[in-house]
Amino acid sequence: MADFDSMWAEAVRYRRVSRYLRALVESVYRDLQERSPSVKTDLEALLTFLASEYGRTDANCCTVDRFFTRVQHTWRDLPPPMREIFSDMSGTLHDAIYAPHVAANFSSLPEQLLERIRQT
Repeated sequence: MADFDSMWAEAVRYRRVSRYLRALVESVYRDLQERSPSVKTDLEALLTFLASEYGRTDANCCTVDRFFTRVQHTWRDLPPPMREIFSDMSGTLHDAIYAPHVAANFSSLPEQLLERIRQT
């Protein structure tokens, strides 16, 4: 299995992402690997960033989508509400900026995902 650095490099490929994004993604990924109860808190922090004016960019959303698609094995066995959030985040979050109607239809806009994690 690839390490975080190589998976991150693949997810970011040719995108100019925010300097804050890597640490947020890495925290969630580490929580998933360790089955840490902090996963909800760290995922909420990541989604709060993506829903913010500064974090809501195509590069950031596409990178998060691509990264968590690549690491499905880390979240596939989570309880249904969390698994569904990760599934939607890694399925149509990449549409949030240029095809928001598509992402909204799948409840995958950053603010929709944030609301869903807050309700779990």
